[in-house]
Amino acid sequence: MKELIIALTGYRRSGKDSIAEHLRSSHRFTVVSFADPIRQVMIDGLGLDASYISGEMRGREIPPLSTTYRELAMALGHNWGRKMIQEDMWILLLNRRLRQIRNYGLNVTRRPARIVITDVRYKNEMEYCRSITSNVWHINRDGFGPFDNEKGDHSIVKEWMHKAHLNRLAESDTPLPVKDKDKVINNDRSLYDLSVKVNILMKELRSHGVK
Repeated sequence: MKELIIALTGYRRSGKDSIAEHLRSSHRFTVVSFADPIRQVMIDGLGLDASYISGEMRGREIPPLSTTYRELAMALGHNWGRKMIQEDMWILLLNRRLRQIRNYGLNVTRRPARIVITDVRYKNEMEYCRSITSNVWHINRDGFGPFDNEKGDHSIVKEWMHKAHLNRLAESDTPLPVKDKDKVINNDRSLYDLSVKVNILMKELRSHGVK
C-alpha cells in the first residue's frame, strides 16, 4: 500500500466537489482544498452562516454585507493572502494540513493517506501539486467556463468587474495545461455516469499498486 494524492482542476461547477465527495464516500479519501482556511475564517472570524459557503448559496448576497461569499473569498484569498502576504500562503497552509493527515494515518489508522485536493486554480498551486503527486485530473463540463455562475446570468460577473476582480479572474480562471500523464474527465452526463468514470480511474490506479 502507498500514499495516494489526487489533484482536481477545472472551472467552477465543473464537478470537482462531486468527484471529491464520491472519492470520500466510496474510496475513503480525505477531502482538502487550498480554500479551507478561507472558509474557516469566514465562519469563525466573520460569523458567516456555513450555508453561504456551499452550492448555489456561494453566489447569493449575504445580508447585511451586500456582497457574496465568492467575492469575500476572492478578497481574502487573492487580494489579501496572495498579493499582500505572499503568493504561496495557501500552499504553505495546505502543506501543513497534509502533514497532519499523514501523521494521523501513520500513528492512528496505520494506513497510508488517501487525499483529494479539490481546487487547483493557480499555476503555483499546480506546480506544488505536481511536486507531491502524479495524479492530476482535469474536469470539463460543457457550458461552464471562467465567467459562469450558479444562475447562468452575468450579474455577479458584472459586480466582480466593477470591484476590480478582473485580474484575479484572469489569473485563476485560465485553464491549466494538461500534461501527458494527466487524466481528463468530461462531466457530460449524469452524476452516476461521473461516478462511474471516477471508479474506472480508481481501478486503473489499483492496477498500478494502489490498494
